[in-house]
Amino acid sequence: MQMIADELGVSKGVVSKALADKFDVSDEIKLKVKATACNIGYVLDSKKKNNSRKRTVSLIAESHCFMPLNVFWNLFITSIENRLNIHGYRVNYIILPKGFDIKNENGIFHKDRSHGIIAILSDAETAQYILANKKPAVFVDPREDFYFEHVRIMASNKVTGYSATKHLIDKGHKKIAFVGNKNISFSFRERLFGFKECIAAHPGVIGVDLHDEISNLEDYYSTGKFEALIADRDITGAVCANDHIALSLYRFLHTHGIKIGEEVSVLGIDDMHDSRFANPPLTTMHIPRREMGECAADIIIKMIEDGSVIAGMEYKSTLIERESVKDMTK
Repeated sequence: MQMIADELGVSKGVVSKALADKFDVSDEIKLKVKATACNIGYVLDSKKKNNSRKRTVSLIAESHCFMPLNVFWNLFITSIENRLNIHGYRVNYIILPKGFDIKNENGIFHKDRSHGIIAILSDAETAQYILANKKPAVFVDPREDFYFEHVRIMASNKVTGYSATKHLIDKGHKKIAFVGNKNISFSFRERLFGFKECIAAHPGVIGVDLHDEISNLEDYYSTGKFEALIADRDITGAVCANDHIALSLYRFLHTHGIKIGEEVSVLGIDDMHDSRFANPPLTTMHIPRREMGECAADIIIKMIEDGSVIAGMEYKSTLIERESVKDMTK
């Protein structure tokens, strides 16, 4: 704990309270403490109590899920923990640092004495290692190319990409861009596949993939990667791989005096909190993150308590129509 305190410039007591989710520590500090903990593989116990009979679930996640600005995964994690706590379970956080290699796991998993595991990760070797321990395990939104038997809670990312594109087509858009680097995440790649499938299913509609080799989301705005979109004036709509990219595109278009929802329509994915307050409010695809997290908790409890074999769940997104898409049919 002292290492975390020194890194953040706070007291050890504040770190202790943040790790225990005490009410008198802000959510911002809690997230910073947990993010810093990832660098040393610190195992967090969300509810330390003297009840040795209390069952425990380990939540294993990659470090980026705990970053303060990663509100997408923060909601998953909070909903999992709250649901487990309601049912009397403790939660241990095992945070895998960037570049984690299961071959050099340094005892992180050997120290785990939980009754079951919920995992948020993209590495197949780590997933197989978890399953080899023979504990009940649920994987939240894993890569679909994990070619082995496991219980998973999935978002239908390909269907989401298809549905987002179809909405623009239904609104009369004939040339549509996809904005997002498929190499950043598996979900981006699946959303791009859905975009391409929808374009292929609608003759007369042209799809433009603005994929490039940038390494992070912020580069979309800071390095001007949107130039191709405004250079081609025939492009009237853009499907963005997530809301963060959509809002970066907003800033770019505002800077160039282009009216969103009139000259260019923008559609995001994820339904992040900020999207509803954008100017204009962003039309987006809602991913039911809270429901998915609660479902993961419910399934792991059932697996632990009665040995149930659960098939898992796949969640579809829903369109949240706001003001950023122009109806070209009128």
